[in-house]
Amino acid sequence: MIGEKEIWGNLTLITVLTGLPVGQFLELFSQIEAAYEEYERERHSRPNRKRGVGGGRKCDTPLVVRVVMVLMYIRLYTTQEVVASIFGKSKWDVCRDLRRLLPLITAQLPTPELLNPDKEKGAQGVRIKTLEELLELYPDTIAILDATEQPVEKSKDKEERKCHYSGKKKRTTLKTQILINGKKEIICIYTGVAGSVHDYTMMKDSCVVEWIPEDVTLYLDKGYLGIEKDFPHLKVMIPKKKPKGGELSEEEKEKNKQIGKVRVIVEHVIGWMKNFHIFSLVYRTGKDIYSMIVQTVGGLINLRRTHKARTEK
Repeated sequence: MIGEKEIWGNLTLITVLTGLPVGQFLELFSQIEAAYEEYERERHSRPNRKRGVGGGRKCDTPLVVRVVMVLMYIRLYTTQEVVASIFGKSKWDVCRDLRRLLPLITAQLPTPELLNPDKEKGAQGVRIKTLEELLELYPDTIAILDATEQPVEKSKDKEERKCHYSGKKKRTTLKTQILINGKKEIICIYTGVAGSVHDYTMMKDSCVVEWIPEDVTLYLDKGYLGIEKDFPHLKVMIPKKKPKGGELSEEEKEKNKQIGKVRVIVEHVIGWMKNFHIFSLVYRTGKDIYSMIVQTVGGLINLRRTHKARTEK
């Protein structure tokens, strides 16, 4: 059984269980610990709380154990019973802490913006007023957009199964759209979309173009053909499609190759995100927290990138 004593006595357990280097975890945990008291005060005094302040079961599990437990679940995505047995807890403790601590953990991470298409058009785009602000968000003045799919358990509802069925993956899925810059930092995500929705439709629904200034070049794959016509103000680099019954010229092939070399970095980022198995295996946790889980995974990836950038200076 792993407890607080075992974690602080053998710090390599942190990397084994969470996937985070020890230094990054300690930095993150210190921020979580500092914000915990205020977070709990706000949580206990929320308007929709049924119990009075101070009511309910008292938690006697050390905070570091709870944080490691949640991060382990996100990283390895084994059953909650298995995670609970490792820490000498019940599966209800894991379930409860996942929902209780996830907002706190997410708030301490450099999380990407979570796009919300329900917001009024023009209300969620980033506002860049100076060249310095532009270069801070897009150091190489490029952006790369792509989407990925994650399998989910089949719903008992026929219409929902049909809505989430992906013709590409031949199974029910949830889709996530990711916008990154040239430094492999995730800028914003749009997630929880049914697998039947096309990538280009998802791009338009998310209003992600509001996050791309005119001075930034957007790299896309062939799934976004038509964007140059619909959004003529954007600077777009998209591979040339081979004409029916014809061939691409050597110049067009070379241009496609150069675009592919830039676009491949978004595949790297998606691959890093899928190292957190909660984002790659069949998703079986509540869909109501799916967006926050994906945002947390994106924040953990950004944490590793920013930490690496600081250490390289």
